[in-house]
Amino acid sequence: MIELKQRVSLINKIHLFNGLKEDQLAGIAVKFDEREIPASQIVFKRGDKPDGFYIVFKGKVNITRPGTGKDQDVFIWLTAGDYFGEEALVENRTRSATITAAEDTTLLFLTRAHFEELFSKYPNLKPNFLVAIKSHKLARSIKFSWLGPKEIIYFVARRHKLRLYQSLVVPVLSLIVPIGLFFWGTLVSAVTPLALAAISLIFILGWITWNTIDWSNDYYIVTNQRVIWLEKVIGLYDSREEAPLSTILSVGVETDQLGRMLDFGNVIVRTFVGRLEFDYVDHPNQAAEMIREYWERVKSVLTVSQKEVMNNTIRQKLGLPVDKKQLPDLPPIVTVSKDLAHLPLWWVAFLSLFTLRVEDAGKVIYHKHWIVLLQQAWRAMAFLLGMIAL
Repeated sequence: MIELKQRVSLINKIHLFNGLKEDQLAGIAVKFDEREIPASQIVFKRGDKPDGFYIVFKGKVNITRPGTGKDQDVFIWLTAGDYFGEEALVENRTRSATITAAEDTTLLFLTRAHFEELFSKYPNLKPNFLVAIKSHKLARSIKFSWLGPKEIIYFVARRHKLRLYQSLVVPVLSLIVPIGLFFWGTLVSAVTPLALAAISLIFILGWITWNTIDWSNDYYIVTNQRVIWLEKVIGLYDSREEAPLSTILSVGVETDQLGRMLDFGNVIVRTFVGRLEFDYVDHPNQAAEMIREYWERVKSVLTVSQKEVMNNTIRQKLGLPVDKKQLPDLPPIVTVSKDLAHLPLWWVAFLSLFTLRVEDAGKVIYHKHWIVLLQQAWRAMAFLLGMIAL
């Protein structure tokens, strides 16, 4: 039987319940039912009607969905402190995935009636759930090839849409030019203004499309191993700033009056070697709480592991039997790139020809951009092409 104090301690660490006092948390904790799920047993299936909200107290569960080539494809696993089942409740739809216990697991279960009562009694919690749901949906819709084999995305977000709107102000106002040329060409029955209107319209639409794609390519990501700022400009620029969760020193939020009105701001993650700034983040306080939660979780894992290692070392020095209890997995600082040994050598060489950033067994190698090659070789290439033409 899970004691009330343990329940309160668990849900107090989860960002979904941020903003509640201890007595309020205790009132919520007593409404959770305890469920023991043996290994391989299904908690619920894809397409089932939502019956409630779940928190993993102990053990591990797998989340599966229909995949390509197989009946099901495991795309995420959850451990103690993680939660699931909130999306179908909030959006009032059927379950989108199947949950199966990967080992003997203890769950805390909140019925649908109590879940709805929670929202009506504490409406300030709803943004916490909405940010988490939006983040999970975005994480499922995109694929990052550089993720490690045991790396799970807990939070991902783009810049606030205000940033996109700011970048579109000039190109949208520039539409006055093709509109004016079109009316001018129509009034004087001239072809040249109409042609210029068409050319300028194509250019401006391309400009708008470029800015939109550029906005959509930038992500702020928190995994079970690291925090990442991914910035990309198609064909020109690709940057990934990251820091292991274990190196974080503090997490803060900076915003202004407009940010408080529209609920956006900058999340500042300070680490041993500098800081990562997530600017124009939607719901910055909720995002900061999510980062703090997973940072604290990694710290607790490291503390337990260090204590176990120290204890075993002392016992070994004293000639006592060593406790061989399995330690929790520590997150690696740098992930290993995918194995390309099964590909032909010529294909590997071709793939690596213009690669700017390579990760291999913990090493990160940066190459000059291919534009530098063009800048240095264009004269020789032009001369060669001229000789061939002659």
